[in-house]
Amino acid sequence: MSTTTTNYGLTKSTAEEYYNVEIPNANMDVIDAQMKANADKISANVSDITTLNTSLSEKENLIKNASVKTTLVDADTIPLSDSAASSSTKKITFANLKTLLASLFLPLTGGTLTGDIILSGSGQRIFASTRSDQTTRANFYCSGVGTAAMQTFGDSSNWCAFYVAPPSSSSANEALTLTRVIAGATTYTTIYHTGNTTVSTTAPSSALAEGAQHQVYA
Repeated sequence: MSTTTTNYGLTKSTAEEYYNVEIPNANMDVIDAQMKANADKISANVSDITTLNTSLSEKENLIKNASVKTTLVDADTIPLSDSAASSSTKKITFANLKTLLASLFLPLTGGTLTGDIILSGSGQRIFASTRSDQTTRANFYCSGVGTAAMQTFGDSSNWCAFYVAPPSSSSANEALTLTRVIAGATTYTTIYHTGNTTVSTTAPSSALAEGAQHQVYA
């Protein structure tokens, strides 16, 4: 008794059967139809095969020669390799990218810094947009030997600043220089103190006693 093949159902005659020319003819028709279908499928996807065979430099040129978009919108997407999904190719929207960056960095204007902020370098500055508020002050505190502190206050026409030049060593007897700068002034008033100053919470017995505060005017 004849049987058929698993994939295309081609008839296979047994040795005991008489030869029937129609059987191989039918088999050839099945084979012919399947071969034509395979060829059509390959032809329809030949562009995909060409892309897969494109050299690395040609693939780089596809990106290099792509049109440039200068104004991004939230719906734009950017490809990435997803490390949490076996490095499969995914995409993110520009809106999601902005949300991520906003959680990591402050904008150029506005925003609030929290925690310890350290400014380093010789050119650090803090600028105020107005000095109309008499109580507004910008304070710099010494962090060790060789560092400085400055405080500014006053209004826009009559402000002054005090700059403390710190000692360059840990010697307790080294002079401490206090420089006072007044708005519009062309010279600085510098006060030197080379002795020891006692600071106490107990009021002094007289204005000239140890621990009393004295105003010095140039």
